[in-house]
Amino acid sequence: MTVPTVLQGFCTHCGYRSAILTAGYGAVFVDHPVAESQSEIAGAAIFVDCPGEFSEVNDPRFVILSHPGEIEILAGTGYSWGDLFWQGRYVAVTNVVCRQCGNIFARRRLAVPFWFGCVMTGIMAPLILIAVGLTVGRSTHRPLVAGLAAGAAYALVWLLYEAVCRIYLYARFRERAAALAAEISCPNCNARDSRGVEGAKRICCPSCKKKSVSFQMVGMS
Repeated sequence: MTVPTVLQGFCTHCGYRSAILTAGYGAVFVDHPVAESQSEIAGAAIFVDCPGEFSEVNDPRFVILSHPGEIEILAGTGYSWGDLFWQGRYVAVTNVVCRQCGNIFARRRLAVPFWFGCVMTGIMAPLILIAVGLTVGRSTHRPLVAGLAAGAAYALVWLLYEAVCRIYLYARFRERAAALAAEISCPNCNARDSRGVEGAKRICCPSCKKKSVSFQMVGMS
C-alpha cells in the first residue's frame, strides 16, 4: 500500500486555502448510518506551514478507513477484508475538484480491498514465481530470462485476478456500483467537469472565482 499524499489547495490571487486532504482513501459501505463526521486522515506528517483544518466527511453511508488506522477502524465495523469484497462493501474514493466552481467533492466506486488482494496474491506469488522460474530456467539455462518470465507471469496473473474480481463485484452488486458511478456531478453547481486534486492546477477559486488555485503536497499520512 502506498502512503497517502496530503494535499492543500492554494489560490495565488486571493490567498484562499482549501481544507487539508488526501488524493483518495478507502471506505466501508455500511447498513446503519454513521452519525458523526469523520476525518479522512488519521495521522499525518506535515512538511510545510499550511494553516487549515483537515477535511471531514459527513456522508452517513460510509465508514472512512483513515490511514494509517485502517485495520483498527475496520475491526470496529465488525467486517474483515474478505467480507468487504464478498459483500461488495469496499469503496475506493477519489477526491476531485470541480473545474467550474472549485468545489471539492468525492468520486466513489466499488473496488477490490487492497489487503484482500494483497493476501490472495501473496499466497499465489511464490507458487507462480517458483513454477515459471524453474520451468523457463531448465529450458533456457538463462537465469535472467527465467526471472523476467516469472515476473511477467505474475503480472499477468495479477491483472487477470483483478479483472475477475471486478466482474464479480459489478455483476453481483450492479445497482450499488451503478449508483456510486452516477455520482459524478458537482454537488455545488451540478457541472460534470472535475479532475483529481492531486496535481490539479489553474482551477477556479471558490472565493475569488479566478482560475488561480493549485493543489500542492504538504505532507504524508
